[in-house]
Amino acid sequence: MTQIEWNSVLLPWRFENVRQLLEQVESQTSIPSDQLNLLCCFFLSYPLAFLQSQISSVQIKHYINIFIGITMAQFVYNIAWLHSLFTSIVTYYILKWLPIRYSSIVAFLFNMEYLAFLHIIRMMNDYNGWKMDCTTSQMIIVIKLTSFAINFYDGKVKTTTEMDENDSLQLSRMKTVWKAMAITEFPSLVEYLGYVFCFTTFFAGPCFEYRIYLDAIRGSRFNFDGKRVAVSLLRPALCKCAIGVFFMVLVALFGSYSNVSAPFHQELSFNIRTIRVVVALFITRCKYYCAWKLAEGATILTGAGFEGFASDGAIEGFDGVNNIDIIGFETAQNIRVLVRSWNRGTQMWLERYVYSRTNTLFLTYLCSAVWHGFYPGYYIFFLSLPLVTTINRRVRRHIRPLFDGNKENSHLIKRVYDCVGVVCTLCTINYLAISFVVLSWEESLRSYQSLYFFGHIAIAFTYLFLAMFPFESKSKEL
Repeated sequence: MTQIEWNSVLLPWRFENVRQLLEQVESQTSIPSDQLNLLCCFFLSYPLAFLQSQISSVQIKHYINIFIGITMAQFVYNIAWLHSLFTSIVTYYILKWLPIRYSSIVAFLFNMEYLAFLHIIRMMNDYNGWKMDCTTSQMIIVIKLTSFAINFYDGKVKTTTEMDENDSLQLSRMKTVWKAMAITEFPSLVEYLGYVFCFTTFFAGPCFEYRIYLDAIRGSRFNFDGKRVAVSLLRPALCKCAIGVFFMVLVALFGSYSNVSAPFHQELSFNIRTIRVVVALFITRCKYYCAWKLAEGATILTGAGFEGFASDGAIEGFDGVNNIDIIGFETAQNIRVLVRSWNRGTQMWLERYVYSRTNTLFLTYLCSAVWHGFYPGYYIFFLSLPLVTTINRRVRRHIRPLFDGNKENSHLIKRVYDCVGVVCTLCTINYLAISFVVLSWEESLRSYQSLYFFGHIAIAFTYLFLAMFPFESKSKEL
């Protein structure tokens, strides 16, 4: 039987009328139909999340998450969402049946290997393609399932979260987080699947721990001093939605310029080609900004984005599920700030559940690489970052103190230094990100060759320059 026949037998929801309508919209805009399907789910999540928040029964909320999440997944992916259901069920029973000593490791390896399998299948079926498929959601599911597995381990093995006088400050802080996120009671299958298929986070995140989900569903995040406090979630949610809509409009108007490969196949001058690439990469980022902010706004309506109360009862904020600091990324003065502003949920996962557990950078980078996929362009990008990071550290340690003196015009000089840092950081990331977007080795090589490898030359020259002339450090700030 073909996939279409299986789809008709297993789940008859075809949404043909909706698909035909979206195909007409696609013909009038530059947004592909698969992305329009996703946008429909994002916008539909707002009224559904609001209605769900008005329901008092926690059990019904779990069922709503499962039903709506699966329905939306069927609409976007057809039956391919069954991959997510399969890995979720297998992970659940791995944790339930295997000894606690091994269960979290087995669950982690199983999910990473299954994701790697899906990445390979995608490359075989749609090499260099950007069409939405279940692999996108599976990347989110992997973060959820592996985090759940390790948090369950922390809840059963108390020694992992116990403080030790020899712990570093960073490890002590991390153990505090581990203890707060630990799962002490194994959930029912309905509670578990409600978390996995939570419809506001299924497609684009943001990722957060099971304890946060449970507190939001139960409403306990809104308790202060033993009392339930009424908190309006509508305004912050709509603010995030407005930001997402703004970037959606940019993509709709200028999406035809988002093809990063196009300038390298045209007879253009070096300056025009460079400008076209910068514009294409910005429009590509706008797609991420749109998806992440729309998903964040809907998730805030569920209560998960609420950060709680301060000691005096004041509201801390609504950025608990913020996956991207747009201004921080676009105006970053160095690579470190830029990297920490992008895809924060994934970085938090790598830091909490890989690096801090293994204390091994190699395993952290390996896990990140497998999570992203196996296109050569990803590895060209990631292998370039360590050298850029080294340059950034040396500049910050040896060059920056020269501009931080107490001279009369030091403020102006510092502003100039910061502006130069922003320009250099954006130029660097725009250049390196070309391979991340064009994906293949051939397209990456063609792209960099068309730009005369000027970015690689500049990076190598800067590194050698700093190595040959080690300036005297005037500051210990890193």
